Amino acid sequence: MRYAALALGIMSAAACSSEPAPNPFPPAAQTAFYEVCSGGEAYCGCSWDKITRHFTAEEWAAAQATLDATGHPDPRIVVIANACREETL
Repeated sequence: MRYAALALGIMSAAACSSEPAPNPFPPAAQTAFYEVCSGGEAYCGCSWDKITRHFTAEEWAAAQATLDATGHPDPRIVVIANACREETL
């Protein structure tokens, strides 16, 4: 249920063109993301754009640390991945 509510919130924001402004990220974070993103240019670009709009740099670092430690992604990552998969098909 939590995933559905989160997905609805992110998709609603996208549909209304009212996504939040991108948060500042260090250039190294973007470089590191693109080095591991294997979905192609459009998918990776979409994902990075949404990541910067729905995470702060600190939240993203924490989400990555949790993923590395537990193997479980932050629910926002799942929603972003699914949304960008749909957008770039």
